[in-house]
Amino acid sequence: MNGAEPPRIVAAVGGEAERAAAIAAGEQLSAAVAAVLGAAWPIRLRPIALDEPDIPPGIVLIAAPLADLAAAEPVDAAEARWTARIARYRAAGHDRILICNLFRGVGASAGVLGGIERIRRLNRMVVGLSHRLGVEIVDVDRLLALCGARAFARDPRGSQAATARAVGHAIADAILQGDMGGSLDATVQARAGAVHRLRLDVQGLVERPAARVAGP
Repeated sequence: MNGAEPPRIVAAVGGEAERAAAIAAGEQLSAAVAAVLGAAWPIRLRPIALDEPDIPPGIVLIAAPLADLAAAEPVDAAEARWTARIARYRAAGHDRILICNLFRGVGASAGVLGGIERIRRLNRMVVGLSHRLGVEIVDVDRLLALCGARAFARDPRGSQAATARAVGHAIADAILQGDMGGSLDATVQARAGAVHRLRLDVQGLVERPAARVAGP
């Protein structure tokens, strides 16, 4: 790849909330790099199902255990399923896998079985997956808490624009902090990361015009 070629990002999603966050991440990543280059830098985003049998290539794959919040099963079962998923993602050539943790502020919301204790266990599961399998953690819990727990707790599934863009900010930041497969010059990537982090403003995340994210 050359320094001007955008990457393909694969988003394994379990519903519209994850899809919206992935799109927001692509928008913000594109905007941060474009601000440094002084020219448009579109993202190729490919959403797939969590258990998609045909996993496309890309420089990074993002996912989250959001669907496991409402599942009536032990966390051990979810961990076994995620272990198998990650093995499939690796086999498809994804060396860099980002897993979002969950926001503890939604623990008392309807549809979250087991409340905050289940969220804590799922977040510990994500940490365990990172330690055992080398996946990277996107710390959504910390970012949403910093941005205002009460507002985001009213939006437990992340489907509203403010939550999607805030989660997208955390994802884009994590992408910019790691290996982007040669799709960006290292200096440009570092500067784009700095630009992106300076944009951590809740009002701005809600109101900033969306960039266009290309599909597959």
